[in-house]
Amino acid sequence: MKAAELFDSSVGRILELVYERRQLARHEIADEVGLTRTTVSKGVSVLINKGIVSEGDPGQASSRGGPRPIPLTLNPHSVNFIGVDIRREKITAVTIDLGGALQKMIVREMAPDASTTDFVAVIESAVVELKSHCTQRVVAIGVGSIGPVDANAGVIRATYFKQLEFLPIVSKLERRFGISVALRVGSVMGAYGEACIVAAQATAGPKSVAFVMVDYGGIGLGLISGGSAWLTDHGGVGELGHVVVDLNGRQCVCGRRGCLVEYASGRVLVKQLGYHRRNGEWEHSWLAQVAVDAEAGDRRVQQAVLKAGEFLGCGIVDIDRLLRPERIVIGSSHEHLAEWYMRGIRAHLASLPDSESGPRLLDRLFLAANGSAAIAYGAAAMQLKHFLRSPSRILDTLAEIDLTRTMPNTRCRDERSGKTLQI
Repeated sequence: MKAAELFDSSVGRILELVYERRQLARHEIADEVGLTRTTVSKGVSVLINKGIVSEGDPGQASSRGGPRPIPLTLNPHSVNFIGVDIRREKITAVTIDLGGALQKMIVREMAPDASTTDFVAVIESAVVELKSHCTQRVVAIGVGSIGPVDANAGVIRATYFKQLEFLPIVSKLERRFGISVALRVGSVMGAYGEACIVAAQATAGPKSVAFVMVDYGGIGLGLISGGSAWLTDHGGVGELGHVVVDLNGRQCVCGRRGCLVEYASGRVLVKQLGYHRRNGEWEHSWLAQVAVDAEAGDRRVQQAVLKAGEFLGCGIVDIDRLLRPERIVIGSSHEHLAEWYMRGIRAHLASLPDSESGPRLLDRLFLAANGSAAIAYGAAAMQLKHFLRSPSRILDTLAEIDLTRTMPNTRCRDERSGKTLQI
């Protein structure tokens, strides 16, 4: 390891400790991380000069005398991180600060005929808008996408959604904004976010988190274990949607019969409920309407989502029997949809005989803490975690960003206002 890398690693260890404890003196840091006090002082000086940490008022001197310890605290507003969630039907983007607090959220609904160029333009415009609201620097962008993805190459390989297939989103965003960009499957990012939230609320974070993503085209699964993601060539654990729940069931596009995706995906719900078609194909944009109608009290829609949730419950049991995660989190990119699925999941679990030892599955089952922003939040949180481990490398390579560059024109709709936007 080069000297510069070694020092950056030391700075990262110091910053991680201050982040976890929120307030520590230099001598406490030296004792905790096993570094010399000279190295700690150098690292702390870097963080203070960058505005990442600040000094508080001197505390009480020890009974043995000596200088009064000066506590170091994290400056949560010193830098920001952006997270982006890419779905077929919408783009969700958020900013979080160094303390992990969600600052702002933007949602853009994509037109059914949106092209690859449209998707890139909307993502870039969302980043530009979020940056304009940040008073401090944005130092990294995380992207969670429908899969599969090639995380190492930074390429989306969404086989069943041609607009995103082979899209090199990482290189495009890095060239546009000049900062670090990382890509993972959305469910993996969701798991990162949930692990970070729980860790911030407790003295020790969860040993493992499984994040189940209810999407239009599939049922995704992301797993965090020991603080790290389980990554495969798919970009995540894999497709929970292709767990078989009926050996003689419906034909699946994967070639088998009875896959969970044919009973619990958003696509199946939209088709069963008879929502609008476009050119003979079911529109992925109608999944949001399913959640709206269920919440509005439409009994037929509610029963359909509850039944889909019961089927998903079968898959949840398989996850638990195979992986036994400490927490299983259910999420969706549409408000309230995961809540209705959860009712069906719980109904299925309640119908099973109680033969579990240790914490029950029902007690380890949660809804995503940030609702429809869960994946975008997790994408930003993963970059925050990377920053904590190697802060000076990122800060020293920040490029000046030209926010006035003309963006390509494209159409999208603001989900909250319903207005069509020209970008």
